[in-house]
Amino acid sequence: MSERAANKYATHYMPARTGNSKTADMIASVFAVHISDGALRSEWIAIGWVALVAMVSLGLRKLDEREIPRLGLLTAALFVASQIHFRVGVGSVHLLLNGLAGVILGPRAVVAVAIALAFQALLFAHGGLTTLGINGTVMGLPAVLVGFQFPAIYRILTKNGRRAKWVGVIGAATGFLAGLLTVALNVLVVSFGIEGGESVAVVIFGLYLPVILVEAIGTGIIVGYLHRVKPEWLIRERINNPAA
Repeated sequence: MSERAANKYATHYMPARTGNSKTADMIASVFAVHISDGALRSEWIAIGWVALVAMVSLGLRKLDEREIPRLGLLTAALFVASQIHFRVGVGSVHLLLNGLAGVILGPRAVVAVAIALAFQALLFAHGGLTTLGINGTVMGLPAVLVGFQFPAIYRILTKNGRRAKWVGVIGAATGFLAGLLTVALNVLVVSFGIEGGESVAVVIFGLYLPVILVEAIGTGIIVGYLHRVKPEWLIRERINNPAA
């Protein structure tokens, strides 16, 4: 997409921005947590809210008060990570950390995502309130999906001491998968939910490939560390054990 087209797009959909917005600003504005109010078609806004409310409702079921500190920690991590941007090519990107949140929180990860995105929208106009549903779904659904399968794989690996060395590798694969699913969902939303978004979606996918790799490495390192010092965090059922 040309700079002129990007400026026209940004001016039409992002009224808060100035008329000389650059391509980088426009690209940043449509990635996941950056989709702003007024950019999405109404049906996509509705789909996003229905999906997010359903996932948050499931994520809050039987929430134990001992889980709240862990939930708060991951919420803060998600909030901070998305505020630190890095320049890549024609745009800027930031870490996601939803894969790590999924590993530690499981279905509750979407709750952390929703809270973090709500605070970003309210405090920094980062994203939007009407688009909070779709933004939360784009980041929350991959977190829930990868988190659902991790404990079973972790148990299999830790039953055999020799296989335990692969925990970090599986953590890295989980982070990679979460990042890939997040970018894929965002590309889908931008392509079909925003007028003229198809050309931007391709650029977004390319920009976030390095982020996916960094997410994989970082998640693998943290999961490997937790395996050594706090393994109960990787098997969430143990929260029911007062000693955990």
